[in-house]
Amino acid sequence: ESNATFSAAFEFMNIVGQVPVKFWAKAFHTAQAGGYIDRYVGNSNNIELWQRENSEDATSWGVEIEVGIKPITGLEVRSSLSMISNPEKTEVENFNIHDCTPNEYGNLNITYEISDGFKISTAAKYTGKIQVPHSTLALSGNGPNLELVNTVEFIEFDVEFAKDFQFPGKISTTLILGVKNIADTFQNDLDFGCTRDPGYFFGPVRPRTFFMNLTLSL
Repeated sequence: ESNATFSAAFEFMNIVGQVPVKFWAKAFHTAQAGGYIDRYVGNSNNIELWQRENSEDATSWGVEIEVGIKPITGLEVRSSLSMISNPEKTEVENFNIHDCTPNEYGNLNITYEISDGFKISTAAKYTGKIQVPHSTLALSGNGPNLELVNTVEFIEFDVEFAKDFQFPGKISTTLILGVKNIADTFQNDLDFGCTRDPGYFFGPVRPRTFFMNLTLSL
């Protein structure tokens, strides 16, 4: 297989009024020729036979945007957005690993220093819909059941608190407390049992997680 990508980017960093601003944008176009796919060809003594071959040519294009500002002292806002035009598939056997990407992806990060040495950070991550191949073993032995699944959208929220402590003798400690994936967003149709598809996995990889980190500097 072969890929050819053409891209152009623009970056702006300056002080607008009294506000530091960063803006970055990139546009790209990718042409893929003969991408590898795995095609089911048969079953022999309960052993599935798959053949690796080249697929049809495909193209995709997209834009990526990043923005960062510090509107007031102690507050920083960063955001990014990716929009990709992935070719829509009509049959599961046309898939290869490069196809399992969302058409839209974005995040927003806000950090605010409430007081000297005390910060709060929040983050939101958006993952758009994805076309995902799903294969399950047919109990009849006639080969796998193949289907295309259009996934749902996901939004994850995180929050983190960080506090610095100073001790005599130039000893400092940073305590961080937080929660990842506050809403516990996850894929709700995971496969189970001997007929499951181990590759059928998408969306957030981390359940709701509470964490604490303590750093000591001597």
